Amino acid sequence: MWRLFKALMIVALILGGLSFASYVASRAAVGKILGSNPSFMGNRSISFAFEGAEDVDENPRVWVYHFKPTSLPGVAEAYVYVTITGEVVRTRPRNLAERIERYRDREP
Repeated sequence: MWRLFKALMIVALILGGLSFASYVASRAAVGKILGSNPSFMGNRSISFAFEGAEDVDENPRVWVYHFKPTSLPGVAEAYVYVTITGEVVRTRPRNLAERIERYRDREP
């Protein structure tokens, strides 16, 4: 019984570490788009779409970053979809990175 418990704890620890690594990779990917001080993006919520994200082709399991309300002109809310390996697969609006660059260029 002790061996089973020990094996289950090791598996849980490994899966927890992999989940944490996936989360860190997704935060780094979003940070590349938003930069170091994304206060203009408003409140952030992060969730994991276990059943897949309908907004993304092929409906993959992704981390979903939702920002609302943003200070970007014409963007009330924004979404960033990141795979478990840290690859940004979609943003909503699609040209979010361009809009952020334009916003930063016009900031004093």
